Amino acid sequence: DSGANPNLANSLGVTPLMGAAIAGLKQIMQLLMEAKAELDVAHPQDGGTAFHFACHWSHPDCAENVQTRSNSMEDLQAIVSTAGIQDPAPGPGDRSGWRPSSSPCLC
Repeated sequence: DSGANPNLANSLGVTPLMGAAIAGLKQIMQLLMEAKAELDVAHPQDGGTAFHFACHWSHPDCAENVQTRSNSMEDLQAIVSTAGIQDPAPGPGDRSGWRPSSSPCLC
């Protein structure tokens, strides 16, 4: 605990929690959440949260990690609705052109 901000995004808009979700690093996600990383921070270009990225990159254990940390179903719904998702998600092999604003993250 060096006092670093766990919500500080890089130049691409990716927070440490999003990066860990993309890479499937569940233990790192756990550490970031213990350091008070915010679960509902949305990527500035496509609106995806760490939950969305974990689902998209086929890391259901990481998505579950976020879901478990949510205090309530309302919190999880807020995370999911951040991107305004409504349509079925592309399959794990269809990663080109994915935008959470047009695809839900259902693990």
